[in-house]
Amino acid sequence: MKGSNIVPKSHVTKGKKVVGVDPDSYQPIMTSASKEVQQGIKEHLANIKLLETDEIDWPLIIKNMKETYELQREQIVLGTVKMTKQADDPDDDLHEQKLLTKLKEEWPFLFEMQCLEVHHRTLTKRDLAQKMKTFIDELMDISLAFMTTSTKCNVDNFIIRMKLELKYDAIPTDLKLISFIHMVANHFGESFDQLYLPAERTCQPAELPHTILEEKKDPCVVALDSNIYAAQKYFVCADQVPLVEVSNPKDAFIALVEVCFVFDLEYPPMLPLTMEFFERYVFDMGVLDTKCKKKGRQLIVISEAVKKLIASLEEFGEIRTE
Repeated sequence: MKGSNIVPKSHVTKGKKVVGVDPDSYQPIMTSASKEVQQGIKEHLANIKLLETDEIDWPLIIKNMKETYELQREQIVLGTVKMTKQADDPDDDLHEQKLLTKLKEEWPFLFEMQCLEVHHRTLTKRDLAQKMKTFIDELMDISLAFMTTSTKCNVDNFIIRMKLELKYDAIPTDLKLISFIHMVANHFGESFDQLYLPAERTCQPAELPHTILEEKKDPCVVALDSNIYAAQKYFVCADQVPLVEVSNPKDAFIALVEVCFVFDLEYPPMLPLTMEFFERYVFDMGVLDTKCKKKGRQLIVISEAVKKLIASLEEFGEIRTE
């Protein structure tokens, strides 16, 4: 069609090689007319963000973000290719603005939790927040009971639980979750402290790349408190850039997984089994959807250690409910 600007097929089909995403949503076809309209909406969104007002019409913002999904994907995919080249040439990174910093400037609302979730659902056809809610409502308490009574890390995990019970009459759900993540990492002998990093409460986002993130490029969560359980602000970060700010550790963990899929990033490399467990057991992802890597290769089948833990949890649950 005259005047159309169809994305080359080689770019569109690349999505089929990216685990966990819907191939048709990886880089959708966009005509020149549609791109022009979406560019206008993009500029409008950027101007709204510059106003720094608390009176934001979120339903309208989300509608506008849905309307510009194709343009977002085009710029993310092209930027991801460039970021990969920069990773191969560290000197190039010194002269180029970081991709994620540039994307955050151009698409500020994409890095708000509400809009990130919408983009991720469109890309993957999965609702992680709903999956997490189901886990918390149906399996959280019994999973915590298992991790403090029936694993090789009973003592360490029991101490985590007791510290919370001494502080709270009723442990908040968000803190139950972060303690469960910590316990799962303990079970697999992995480094939870590489996932949630404490920082001073007064630390500003702009300071993070020059302090706690100075040598931390892998995706992680920075909690603004020396005690990560007590923080009131959490920042999901990647490539030394603070990306998404949330108020609780549950949303931080969901946002970290979503960021990895949206921007095609790898999980923290020190936690492959922990992340695979949450993909399988909590988020109910299929084995071909995983973003876990082990020794440089994609995991195609579920790891034996993860399979064993899931089977033990399910058996424990059946015994407790008899």
